Amino acid sequence: SDLEKNRLEKMQRLRDGGMEPYPTKVQRTHTSKEAVESFETAEKNDPEDPRGHYGYGLILSRAGNHKDAIVHLKKALEKNPFDPDVLIDLGRIYFLNGQYPKALTTLKSTMGAEHNNPIGDFYYGRTLLTLGRLKDAEMVFAALIQKQTANNRTFFFLSKVYSRQGRPSEAHYYLGIYFKKIGNLKNAIFHLNRAREKTDDPERKLKIKKMLKEIEAIDTKKS
Repeated sequence: SDLEKNRLEKMQRLRDGGMEPYPTKVQRTHTSKEAVESFETAEKNDPEDPRGHYGYGLILSRAGNHKDAIVHLKKALEKNPFDPDVLIDLGRIYFLNGQYPKALTTLKSTMGAEHNNPIGDFYYGRTLLTLGRLKDAEMVFAALIQKQTANNRTFFFLSKVYSRQGRPSEAHYYLGIYFKKIGNLKNAIFHLNRAREKTDDPERKLKIKKMLKEIEAIDTKKS
């Protein structure tokens, strides 16, 4: 989509400016100080550049300074008030800073006809869960999984939704899927067995039984 194309182009411009928008944990550890200094210099040289404020805000957030990160992302939005990438990251950082109503409003504003933002959806779902809007959170996480755009933690948080709804079979099932995806097969087997025990649906029991057979075979080979 055009939205995704624009997002990729923006990420490339940040990389061309010396900043990796989504660094690995190792890169984050070793380049954080240099990146902050680089964006401080860029801001002084061109304080009106929204890209500088956006990049600086991301770096500050990764360093745990969500409060100042929000300031810079809002400055970036002064030039481009409907920029979906900045809005998604602002909503995400509002969530990380515990400002849940603002996170909800900001992330919801990014949803439209061209909507394809799995990161924004993930944090939108987490915000809904935190605010106790369990049915809405369930729908968001389930849609991510159905579209195959879910990260591993989506399964974990969908499990939490079902647990809070008093649906133990579903909660154990998605927790089992989460552990399978991160390679923790023993916990995956435990939770999928619990999911099978707690469901009355014969088709679901059979499906889980087949999954368990596959996982147990992999686990045996690893042992």
